[in-house]
Amino acid sequence: MLISGQIERIAQMSSRLVKKIFRQVRDANLRYHMAEDGDRIAVAMSGGKDSYTMLHFLQLLIKHTPLRFELLPVYLDLAGIMI
Repeated sequence: MLISGQIERIAQMSSRLVKKIFRQVRDANLRYHMAEDGDRIAVAMSGGKDSYTMLHFLQLLIKHTPLRFELLPVYLDLAGIMI
């Protein structure tokens, strides 16, 4: 059973990790110009944690930077398809 101090430390670690990953996403975008004002970006969603995480950080990029672009989540169901 977690006590309140442990819960607070976990929340702080989680917050620090989100900030660290956000800074990395922001810096990569600044360096490589992956998303710019007016862009429409299709985000492939498979339903997994990685695609939801990518969508989340792209939404944070819109919220916390002056960039204004549109995200279009697209669900891809690759079940049964051999590539």
